[in-house]
Amino acid sequence: MGRQQARRTVQVRRGIGTELQAQFYSIVEAGIGLARGLHDCPWALPLGKGTLKMSHVGYRVADPMERPAQSLTESQRFTRPVTGTVMPIAGGTIEVVPVRLDAELAAVSELAQCLSDGERLRAGRFVFERDRRRFIVGRARLRLCLASRLGVQPDAVEFDYGPRGKPRLSRIFADTDLRFNISHSEDVAVYAFSNGREIGVDVEAVREMRDADEIAARFFSRREYEAYLALDSRDRPLGFFNCWTRKEAFIKALGEGLHYPLDRFDVSLAPGEPARILRVEDMPGEQCGWTLHSFMPGPGLAGAVVVRQSSHDMPSVAASGKTPKCVIAHR
Repeated sequence: MGRQQARRTVQVRRGIGTELQAQFYSIVEAGIGLARGLHDCPWALPLGKGTLKMSHVGYRVADPMERPAQSLTESQRFTRPVTGTVMPIAGGTIEVVPVRLDAELAAVSELAQCLSDGERLRAGRFVFERDRRRFIVGRARLRLCLASRLGVQPDAVEFDYGPRGKPRLSRIFADTDLRFNISHSEDVAVYAFSNGREIGVDVEAVREMRDADEIAARFFSRREYEAYLALDSRDRPLGFFNCWTRKEAFIKALGEGLHYPLDRFDVSLAPGEPARILRVEDMPGEQCGWTLHSFMPGPGLAGAVVVRQSSHDMPSVAASGKTPKCVIAHR
């Protein structure tokens, strides 16, 4: 796909009115490869003549499918209810669930039965089988996750959408106050859940990009760009995607997408430093009412989740730099 065609595709899909912002997405989303088979922490990615160290401060979350599952078929592995990693936050918890989308044909066919008629029609419009499969598996597994938390059947889950397209549960589930957000990169999807608090999540595969410095100059805030330039050249790929996933998670939590200017807020990005919102417009990050957490959903991946603070949360929590220990939820 050429850059002009990719730009038009992104504009249609995301409803972006700004050409430069659409160009950013077309560059970042084109051809990002997922590193596989690397299990040591800090992880390392082979990049040309050297390696990129994936040093990280934050949560390590695991795909529930990677946990021991004795005597399960491929279909059972993909269609069973899943739980994720619970992250303690001030006044509550949030849950992050990474899942794989590379199901075999039999599992895809079974998962398709969970979808609505509209979702099946949407799946049928994909030109490439790979994209159709990822959509079916990702949407069906989201339905399975929501159904297990709502106490309903997967095909009974109904969705609504905000003014800028942010997905949410329909009004018939208003009493549950369950909020969610989704992101995907290649064959990995991540779902984030919270009770009563808006939430946004993003995940990206980390890689070197030829135009990374140019993109950072155009789309990072001045403070973020200066921090990015101060990094060692081998740290810049991870610093770049730290910044992008954190900014993306924030604007998704807001529900505004790229209608919210990216230079109106700053996030931390240096590898090895805690994930923080540093500024929102003229307000210090610790007073903005949102908290930011980073996580690693798998080798070569960077993730971020942003959640709204409750009214009684201490504002210092977002800026404390502390990383609470994860606990695994079993439901």
